[in-house]
Order: sequence, then C-alpha cells, then structure tokens
Amino acid sequence: MIYGDWNDYARERSLYPAALVKALDFLQAADWTAMANGRYDIDGDDLYVNVVSGETAPIAKRKAERHFRYADVQYMISGEETMGVARYTERLRVTDDWTDRDALLFEEVENETLLRVQAGQFAVFMPHDVHRPGCAIGGDPQPVRKAIVKIATKLLLQSGECDGAPALEKERETK
Repeated sequence: MIYGDWNDYARERSLYPAALVKALDFLQAADWTAMANGRYDIDGDDLYVNVVSGETAPIAKRKAERHFRYADVQYMISGEETMGVARYTERLRVTDDWTDRDALLFEEVENETLLRVQAGQFAVFMPHDVHRPGCAIGGDPQPVRKAIVKIATKLLLQSGECDGAPALEKERETK
C-alpha cells in the first residue's frame, strides 16, 4: 500500500513501477473540472480510470474489498473520506464473491488501519491489500468525487514476466 500526495510525488516518482507512474502522471495532469464521471482508458483494459461522485457512509455500512487482477489507485478529487486497509489473511470471511468483477467483499476485517484521505491525496492498494473506501469521517456522510485507477497486475511486474499474476489468478479461482 502506498499513501501519497503531489507534494512528495516528484521525489518518490522514481521508486514506483512504470505502470504506477503512468497512472499517477495521468491523475496529476487531468483537468478534473472538464472531466465528466465515467471510464477513461489510459491503456485499454490494462490501465484505466473510473471517475465517480458519491457520498461517504459510516464505516459499518461499507464492506471491505480485495482484488486479484488489478491494483487500485484511489485519488481524491474533492471532499475527504476515511479508507480502511489491512493485509489479506485466510481468516477473513468472504461475504460477497464478485470474482466476475475482480472482487471479494468482507464485512469484518482484523487489524484494519484507517487513513484519512483528502483532496489531492491518493492511496494505492495492491491485490493483497484489503481496503474499505468511501467511509465517512466521524460518521457524518459528505459528498466526494474521486478517480479510481485500475492497473492490471501484469503491468506492475518489473521483469516483464507474469511471475506473480498466475499465482494471484490461481488463488482467486480457489475462493
């Protein structure tokens, strides 16, 4: 998991995989006042962004999620929310199996850490990061607008070979 903002991005940029740099460069350059909600392809189905508007909800009303084929970059355009994050463990009980949409959902997550994400900040969640976006700060719902970039795991592998992707895919199939 990575938690960042544009103040530190230039200094940290060289540490990130090329696909993540491409995603973050897109987010940084975008004119959010001119972009409507919807999907925007950066590199087809391997790298794309969903721009969404909504309202946060109390944490008890939000389910945590985990993906297999994609990493998520959650970028806050406006508003602020709490996002929960924890490492995946076999002890977590799946409440909704959305493998057709690349997601498993969980209600209860042990050792969950809460992040406050404000406009201009981003959080990157890798496939083993169980994350719970869209949670209200202090329980009071508020409007938010954000961009969610989906990065295919195969793009994050530095060697160019999909050494990790088959293992994730096999794990997904057993859930």
